Amino acid sequence: MNSNWLLYEHPLNELMRVCLRLEYLFTKTQHYLSATSEWDHLCLLDTLVKIIEVLDRPDCKSKFVQEIQRHQAKLEQLERLQQVDQNKLSSVLSQLDNINVYLQAQVGKLADNLRRNEFLYMVTQQNKNPGGICNGDAPAYQFWLNQPAALRMKDMLQWLEELSIIRQLVVLLLQLTRDNGSSRRETAEAGFYHEAIDRRQSFQLIRIALPGNSLVYPELSVGPHRLALRFIKHDAYNHAVQTQENIAFELICCANLPINIPARHFSELV
Repeated sequence: MNSNWLLYEHPLNELMRVCLRLEYLFTKTQHYLSATSEWDHLCLLDTLVKIIEVLDRPDCKSKFVQEIQRHQAKLEQLERLQQVDQNKLSSVLSQLDNINVYLQAQVGKLADNLRRNEFLYMVTQQNKNPGGICNGDAPAYQFWLNQPAALRMKDMLQWLEELSIIRQLVVLLLQLTRDNGSSRRETAEAGFYHEAIDRRQSFQLIRIALPGNSLVYPELSVGPHRLALRFIKHDAYNHAVQTQENIAFELICCANLPINIPARHFSELV
């Protein structure tokens, strides 16, 4: 795929939606970690709290464990295939096993250690107010922001370290899913495209690629039997409408990892 193309992703289950949300938030933390200003650290703290909130679901840990074990079962069946890159296969299985052991050892919800942190709990509660947290409502927050940048960063790195395994898991699961996508070029006539869904496949993620200079964006609707895609003309001031032009795009359907994945594909997995 041309690097100038823009990718849109649509999750087909709740776990993929959570992974995409966490990936976005972890990417934001990396951006703010390279800065030192009070405002950057304010945004970093806000992003950290949002990650904790995403992980607050009571079924989050069990869903992750189930997904890890599903991948393990599929990948272990590749070990007997000589054409598979066994070193990379072993590396992925080792990562999944280590993460699974870590999750199984966790008591309660994920990130509970951070959730019990008094300062972070205060920030979380204050963020629920209209407009979020501000100095007038939380003197401890104001005090923390007025500390030297090095001290604020030390706190941030320590809190983010608690989430390092979760970040590794999210990266790995999304990589395994994205790298198992079948890609094809399609055309949406008058801005609309639809097709029947192959129910023999268990799709996890739909990716739509458009040229970076495209003046439209996709709106995707997926049901039990069909996929429908509309391309919308961007308008920041008026009601957005479907384009009437024919739109060429790339459709990538990412399914569960197949048992008979070719070696050349798996060699690009990690």
